[in-house]
Amino acid sequence: MFKRTFLFASMLIFLLFSFPVYGQNLALSTPTKLVEVKINQVLAVFENPETLDLPEKQQKEEVAKILCTLVNFKLIFRSALGRKHYKHFSETEFNEFAKLFQCLIINFYFDNIKQNHKDVQIICKKEKKIKVKPKKRKRFSVYTYLAGKNLDPEEDNSVVYKMIQVNDGYMVYDIKIFGVSMVSNYRTQFKKMKKAQIKAKLIEKSS
Repeated sequence: MFKRTFLFASMLIFLLFSFPVYGQNLALSTPTKLVEVKINQVLAVFENPETLDLPEKQQKEEVAKILCTLVNFKLIFRSALGRKHYKHFSETEFNEFAKLFQCLIINFYFDNIKQNHKDVQIICKKEKKIKVKPKKRKRFSVYTYLAGKNLDPEEDNSVVYKMIQVNDGYMVYDIKIFGVSMVSNYRTQFKKMKKAQIKAKLIEKSS
């Protein structure tokens, strides 16, 4: 069973940065600045006069375009499947399932950010390089925490973006929310399902 509470938390990873807008040369950005720029672009969809009154379908398409340049949904889905399931997927099947997974995340995120984007802020704390083997792509952790009137400051409100180098930029390949990895959370759920069940659940939740 998909856990809506965790999925809602996963949507909060994108909510409301009160950051200045940086230049758009993302190839030269740090992982932190890249996240900041993309979040500001998402917020602009709900705040700029040009997009504020667009039909919801068009707004969602604009948000999806932005998120797809920040989040590597295929890599997250592949990692969440784990070897147990991934080895049984053809390339065509994997791409089909990954697209459903992407729609699931984007749909839920869109609904929540549209309703709650004024209530939560994410504050950057630090950026740390992750140790990897020689010749492997660079990886970074961007450490942030959530702040808002409905969040207890004494609790773990941390959100850590795991980012990997892609060409001259970076993309998110996992998010650790309140100490729980998104990849690990979905892997635990997928582990209990057969391939057909995964597809049925993704279709149900992404429609």
